[in-house]
Amino acid sequence: MAAASALFAIGASLAAMNVAFVAIVVAVGWTMRLRPVTITLHQGPSITAFSWRGMAFFLRLLPLGSGVRFLERAHVSPACAQQVKGRIVFADELHPLCRILFALSPPCGFLAFAWIVLGDNLYLDAITALPQIYLGALRPNSLGVELLSHYVTKWQESPLIALALLSAKYGVYLLVPTPGSPGFHAIVETVRAVSGRNPLESLKDLPLLLLSSPAFVAYIGWTVALAVYGYQLLDTAI
Repeated sequence: MAAASALFAIGASLAAMNVAFVAIVVAVGWTMRLRPVTITLHQGPSITAFSWRGMAFFLRLLPLGSGVRFLERAHVSPACAQQVKGRIVFADELHPLCRILFALSPPCGFLAFAWIVLGDNLYLDAITALPQIYLGALRPNSLGVELLSHYVTKWQESPLIALALLSAKYGVYLLVPTPGSPGFHAIVETVRAVSGRNPLESLKDLPLLLLSSPAFVAYIGWTVALAVYGYQLLDTAI
C-alpha cells in the first residue's frame, strides 16, 4: 500500500506539472490573442487524440513534458489570414516584448504559485533547485532516490506544499537556457529584439548539442532515479 501511495504521489505530481504548464501557456496565449492549434499533454505513446473548436488535443502516456503550438501566418492561406485579421494575432507576428513575456510566463507562473503557498520559504527552495536537480541526476542511485523519497514524505504531509516545492524547483529549471526551454526562448527573443537578427541562425549543430547537454543529463539521470526508486518500492512491497 505504501509503495502504491508513493508511486501515485510521483505520478500525480508529474502530471500536475504538465497540466499546469499547458494551462499557463494557453491562458497567457489567449490574453495575447494567440490561437492554440495543437495541445500535447505528456510524451511517448499516444493514449487518445481528439479535436475541439479547431484545436487538436493529444494525450500521451509519459508525463515528461508537454507543449502547445499556436497558429502562425505561415501556416494559413492569405484568404484565411484576411478573415481572422483583427480577431487573433499570429504567433510569428507577435511583438518582440510580448514574445519575451510569453516565453517567461511558464516559469513565472510556477514561481508565483510556489510563492503564494510557501511565502518567504520560496527563496531557499529556489536557490537549492539547480544543485538538487543536477546533482540528483548525476547521482541517481543515491541522491536522486533520496530526494524522491524526501518529496514523497512531503506529499504525505501535504500534497499542496509538495506541489509548491516542486513548482519552485521546476520554475527555476525552466529558466536554464537549454534549447527549447522558456529561458532559452526569452534570451533568443531578447537578442532578436535588440539586434534584429535571429541568433539561432548562427548556431551550428555542435554548439546546440553542447547547450542541450544539461537537459539531457537531467532527463536521463532522473529517469534512472525514478526507475530505481520505483523498483525499490516494488521490491519492498513484495
